[in-house]
Amino acid sequence: MKSVMIILIDLVNYSEKNDVEQELFAKHLRKGIKKSIKDAKIQNPIIIPTGDGIFLGFIENGLEADFLKAIKFLFSLNTWAEPLDYKFRCAIHHGLCSIVKDVLNKKNLSGDTINNLSRIISAGKDDAIIIHDEAFSRFISGKQKTIQGYTFQQIDEGTVLDKHNFEHICHAVTIEFNGKIIGNTNGLKLTHLINVITPKTDKANRLITLQEEKLKSGTEIIFYGIYHPSTPKLLKDITNNGKREVTIKVLYAPDTITSDIQDFFTPDDNIEALKPSTKVQSINSIKDWVKTFDTSCKTKIKLYEYQNFPNFGATFVDMDIKRKGFIHISNYVRNIIPKETPYFESSFLTDNKPYLYDFYTAYFKDNILPNITEI
Repeated sequence: MKSVMIILIDLVNYSEKNDVEQELFAKHLRKGIKKSIKDAKIQNPIIIPTGDGIFLGFIENGLEADFLKAIKFLFSLNTWAEPLDYKFRCAIHHGLCSIVKDVLNKKNLSGDTINNLSRIISAGKDDAIIIHDEAFSRFISGKQKTIQGYTFQQIDEGTVLDKHNFEHICHAVTIEFNGKIIGNTNGLKLTHLINVITPKTDKANRLITLQEEKLKSGTEIIFYGIYHPSTPKLLKDITNNGKREVTIKVLYAPDTITSDIQDFFTPDDNIEALKPSTKVQSINSIKDWVKTFDTSCKTKIKLYEYQNFPNFGATFVDMDIKRKGFIHISNYVRNIIPKETPYFESSFLTDNKPYLYDFYTAYFKDNILPNITEI
């Protein structure tokens, strides 16, 4: 495999053009690409037509000079396209690729790098320039940076979720050189990752995913709910190897609002998860679990009661840690038992917290945490 710098060019509104216009575009594009490759001094390019654009790759050494070749190519192509009234969205990534021959014996690229580039282009609006986080972190890494006269301005950042539920961080930028600016200031289409889960998508399996992917790597975990019937099992599956320091807080509904809970969710008092006895069982199970800790265990767990009727249930994992924070929120609805309500998950993968993430974490810290009492 070789390290390759890859540029994806995608014509805006290509599908709205008729067959004649599309054919004319393809003819024009070949000329524009050839000229821009020459202007950027790109050697041995690998060109892969996509119909409404191209992938352009070339072997790199991970140097700033390689990245600048990609930028020079974009400026040249943009200058060529302006009088023809063509607008492109562009995406840039770099990394390992396999260089293969296709059925026509032409060079092609395969691997995660080119696949991930295809995914992040979907976040671009109109003539946006999207840079994958790996390339952005290596060559720009900040709100603004100037490299040999090219000034990069970060407009937005976010995550794209692919069909396998993998998250790809990307950045929208504008680039200025000699008074000319390319890219746009409209941000991303998919600014932040939010998963909305309903009972129909099997909440139980999603909780297993939460447990395996988030809880086992968390260092500060908070469970905020009513009586926590499933929390003891989630806790017991967290690896305690004596090396990882973990702080856990479990917040229970107080006995003073038992009647409010019954009235709000259902007139049927036979719902096991909403019985006060479930709270007692949950607390005792967690206390028994804590007794099994040996002296090397660095897990610290405390149990609390909050004061007022909760508006939502939540799990917070490393809520203030950038690129790691995660929240799981279930808003409570009158006459609907908690297991039947949809919930959402949001991750703190970017420099700024997503709005919903920021709202719920701030509300919890300002209105719930100051009024808890240890059990």
